[in-house]
Amino acid sequence: MASMCLDEGEEIVFVDIKLVHKIHQIALREGGLAGSLKIADIESALGRPQNAHLYNGERDLITLAAYLWHGVSSAHGYCDANKRTALLTAIAFLEANGVEIDENVDSKEPGRFVLEQYKSKTFEIPILDKYLRPRCRWIQE
Repeated sequence: MASMCLDEGEEIVFVDIKLVHKIHQIALREGGLAGSLKIADIESALGRPQNAHLYNGERDLITLAAYLWHGVSSAHGYCDANKRTALLTAIAFLEANGVEIDENVDSKEPGRFVLEQYKSKTFEIPILDKYLRPRCRWIQE
């Protein structure tokens, strides 16, 4: 599948902990217990796509979003809504870098996908990348 990299010289925009906290508040609108458990683990998860970029030269935005999605979800840094927060964080990262999820994707589909992956113990970066890639496109200006 096609690579989704920014042009050479364009800076990748990474999300910060303040944005993730705001996203978590949005995720809680669907229900759940407010509060955080391990902020340091969330911050570490935010560093995973940055490390992949800086040390491995990864420039593909979908792959970096998969690192982020996996990291935030696996960190279990909040009392509840970790999986929702992680997906929304990955989407925010993509949008900040000019990529959006196709509007034709059923809004409940990602949730079903995540639950299926957790149940089958296949919630892994390559699987998340493969899921996101056909559902993303460049934002048209």
